[in-house]
Amino acid sequence: MDSFGQSNTRAIRATGEATSANALIDRFGTQVHTETHQNLDEHSHWHEWLENETRQRLLSACFMFDVHQSMYHQQCRFKAPTDESRFLICLPAQDDLWNVKNASEWSTHRSEDQFQPLRLVEQDLSTQDILNSSSFTQSLLVCWLVSDLPPREDSTYPNDFLPYSVHPAIENFMTLFPNSLQAHTYLALYHTPLHDLLAIAGDTWVFAQKITPPSAFHAAQARLKIWSTSLAAAQATHHACQILSKLLTQSWTSSADDHSNTMHCISDYWSIYISALICWAFGHRYQNSGGMGGGTLSRSNSSTAIGAMDVDESIVSDTAQHKAVKYANDILEFDIEQLLTSKATVKCDTTGVIEAVRQRLEFESVGNKSGLLVDAVTVLTKIKDGGRTKDGGRTKWF
Repeated sequence: MDSFGQSNTRAIRATGEATSANALIDRFGTQVHTETHQNLDEHSHWHEWLENETRQRLLSACFMFDVHQSMYHQQCRFKAPTDESRFLICLPAQDDLWNVKNASEWSTHRSEDQFQPLRLVEQDLSTQDILNSSSFTQSLLVCWLVSDLPPREDSTYPNDFLPYSVHPAIENFMTLFPNSLQAHTYLALYHTPLHDLLAIAGDTWVFAQKITPPSAFHAAQARLKIWSTSLAAAQATHHACQILSKLLTQSWTSSADDHSNTMHCISDYWSIYISALICWAFGHRYQNSGGMGGGTLSRSNSSTAIGAMDVDESIVSDTAQHKAVKYANDILEFDIEQLLTSKATVKCDTTGVIEAVRQRLEFESVGNKSGLLVDAVTVLTKIKDGGRTKDGGRTKWF
């Protein structure tokens, strides 16, 4: 969203698509009508409020999607936010007010403070306030605070923050959302050179595109090797293990009639996949040549890697899940600095993590409908098999 020098009170467009940030505000932002509230009856007043709240929530949803894709895929935001535009994102109304069925009920519940810009209320947020809010509001607050994290000094490489001098924005974010999988995923990705990680694990393939020339791949290998020994990598691994510990201990079922135990967010598969890759990359330097450390991948097998899968075999095996959860919990016993300096062998044993996540994603991938899911299973399968080359040998990943 860019700077808005003009008022955001223009009338909604009757037709046409919103093709820019300004147009989005014009079309879906809160509208102020020339008729005063005093001249509106209760029913009309309720409908005016409902229209404005709907616009505000839609604008907030667009903001959340923009932040989400920028964090999950490390893509550029649609528009860099400005101080003016950030005042347009407001705290949603309470659900009991949003869900009322008639004007009389709305009048009983409504408050005079109808629109509260997040910029003005963020300093007063508490963990309890967040827990008492709706899931929509919680997701909005997570996205709002993550958009305030300090930008990278190098766009291709995460900043290193010493454990005892964490940036205040990061510390505040972690304090407010200590148990949020969404927050832990954002922070894991914030500390990870995602495109380098995907390029190495996917053997030059990133989001279905091959990186060229070869020198670009070698540069990614060098950056990932440096990252794997950094504080940023230790921090990313710590957040990744929070994700794995929670997601892999959720009950899992293959029943078509029971969806309550499946991943609750459409992008949770990406969270658990990247968490597995982060742990693998961080522990890679501790693995011996006989482990799962080497190899090259072939994208040509992506379309068939899951085709012959037996659904009954996709249920995460007790052994793999137990190893993965034990790995995550053992890692979480270390603080960030200890995780980087300790020579504990737990860091290198990521076989359980790779296998448990692979099997979980295999179940998610039944039908081969998602290219990213299919590719994720293919990559994890190759890592699990040790990355054997066609001639039976192994090569180093980085």
